[in-house]
Amino acid sequence: MSLRVLITFLLAAAATWVAPVHAETFPGKAVRIIVPFPPGGTQDLLARTLAEGLGQRLKQPVIVENRAGAAGNVGAEALARATPDGYTLGILSGVQSANAAFYRKLNYNLERDFVPVRAIGESGVLLVAAPHAPFRNVEELLAYAKANPGRANFGSTTSLTIDLLRSMTGADITMVTYKGIGEALQDAIGGRIEMVAGPAPQLIPLIRDGKVRALGIASTSRLKDLPGVKTVAESVPGYDAGMWYGVFAPAATPREVVQKLQGELGMVVKQADVVRRFNDIGVQASGPGATADLPTRMQVESARWRAVAARTGNYAN
Repeated sequence: MSLRVLITFLLAAAATWVAPVHAETFPGKAVRIIVPFPPGGTQDLLARTLAEGLGQRLKQPVIVENRAGAAGNVGAEALARATPDGYTLGILSGVQSANAAFYRKLNYNLERDFVPVRAIGESGVLLVAAPHAPFRNVEELLAYAKANPGRANFGSTTSLTIDLLRSMTGADITMVTYKGIGEALQDAIGGRIEMVAGPAPQLIPLIRDGKVRALGIASTSRLKDLPGVKTVAESVPGYDAGMWYGVFAPAATPREVVQKLQGELGMVVKQADVVRRFNDIGVQASGPGATADLPTRMQVESARWRAVAARTGNYAN
């Protein structure tokens, strides 16, 4: 190899080399948290709560970036493609487990492209009806769907809640996909669709104001804020579309950096004001053991949703 060729090679290598990130020096600049849904939703509120506490502990700004679109896939792909140095994190949820089943073409792989930093919480999911809807509970909904195939319109960011119900009951319900739950609620209140599913904390205030009415709880336990509302499983045994939330990093993020972030987030979620704010939005903070369980839980849920997708044929692409 000539001297000129050697110098050219070394210069090219130097131009593309990125200094390794170590926990001792991390972080040296702002950290961002990608939220794959619009502002105002549960994941956005969780991210902003965590950003405040994490920023104080890291002594660096923690910026929340909303990257909405394609039922959470745009933001998830942005996280998967981010530089794996600990400076880009993301809030993922059970929606991504479902997307791995319902989307046959994704530009990321849920099991390969992310590393869980910390499980942060779980929340109930509610199925609600617009005031004009001709049904008041799950039993009436199923009877209406049987008598009026395709007439009931369901709106949400993802079809997983209604796909599971359709696959288990044969109910003929039409899905309308929205970028954010707020848009679906506006259409329901405005009389354009009959049903919406979403995080309980976002829907409970609207139920109390009489803008929508609760049909059923899509997760396995009744909610203390709505003690008289039955779970869907009480009418359809085995039904469960509950929601988990976690902080993730790109898969190649150095282990020592992930461990540092995991420790700091663990301290944040223990803070009394963070627990209170989580409770205010209907999220129960996860214990430390939930993080190790996340990969298995994601695999189990994705397998369940793949079975639903195969039965219904309701693939997103």
